[in-house]
Amino acid sequence: MGGMGKIAAMIAVVAAAIGGASDASQAQDAAGDWHGTLHSPGLNTDLRLGLSVKAKAGGGYEGTISSPDQGAADIPLDEVKVDAGTLSFSLAAIMASYKGQWDEARKAWVGQFTQGGPVPLVLTAGKP
Repeated sequence: MGGMGKIAAMIAVVAAAIGGASDASQAQDAAGDWHGTLHSPGLNTDLRLGLSVKAKAGGGYEGTISSPDQGAADIPLDEVKVDAGTLSFSLAAIMASYKGQWDEARKAWVGQFTQGGPVPLVLTAGKP
């Protein structure tokens, strides 16, 4: 491999390393308040949801969910996970769950809320 080939190969390795570091640095911390709106096809209405996530002292996360339009506030979630840019949580009492990917461009968790069937749900920072 000539001198230019070696330089090009080194640039490719450095660019890949920087790209990997950049992706990791863009991973969003899930702790905080999040909100979004579900469109309920069965009810033909929109429902606001609020999510509050806190880091647990021993590691991991815990959280609560609220639905102001249904008068439900701060219902504890059974499980909250954040792994490789994916936020997921579950609420066994109503057989509901959520799984979303962090979208850096939108600064939001983009995914699906499932309770009987999947419904798109985008969670952005702040309270509902």
